[in-house]
Amino acid sequence: MQGRVIADASKRVVSYTRSYLYFDRSGNPVGAPVSMDASEILATYERGSASPGSVLAPDVYYNYLTLTVSVAYDTDPPHYYWDITGSWDWSAPPDPYNTSEDSIGVAWANGLSLFDDYGYGYFNNGSLMGWYPSDGAANVGTGWSAREWKQCCSSTYFANWGYLLATIYWPSKRYQPTDVVLKYFHTKTSLSYSLSFSASPSISITPTTDVWSLVARTTFTD
Repeated sequence: MQGRVIADASKRVVSYTRSYLYFDRSGNPVGAPVSMDASEILATYERGSASPGSVLAPDVYYNYLTLTVSVAYDTDPPHYYWDITGSWDWSAPPDPYNTSEDSIGVAWANGLSLFDDYGYGYFNNGSLMGWYPSDGAANVGTGWSAREWKQCCSSTYFANWGYLLATIYWPSKRYQPTDVVLKYFHTKTSLSYSLSFSASPSISITPTTDVWSLVARTTFTD
């Protein structure tokens, strides 16, 4: 059931937000996360910046994580569908090599049903990461996880970029604001982590040892 969640340029994007989090060479955050909506991102590009992230960055940092969430309206019958596209992108290796897993989750309000979801990503050599559906809560959210490093043929590769795609639906239009939360969890310890979802909406992780997270929030009318 992966066909429906693949991006379709003909669908109308109804909300869009991007967030940034900066890290030092040890994989620790530098400064506070920064969030921008579509109009702020456009204004930054119009000022001549090649990347909004470079404008907002702290004075000293090694790399940064970009997290973007958008919602597109899909009119296919018999229900009303909305396609959530969450993307993540590391500008450089996340931290020194380790065997931990990172996780990404999306949650939404108002009890819409999940039709389909799919997570995937690439290492910096272009090979596919092993993202798998790790957690979820009915009508609330879904989460996927994967190892962030790969060793192969005497080489080491890091998580580079990827997507979490989800299609949610309802039998009728309700014309009410619906909040969406996309959250990326970056870990440095080889523990067994799990995600929890609430209808507020929110996403949390346990345990919280050696975990840093970045959130992108948006709202659409369902």
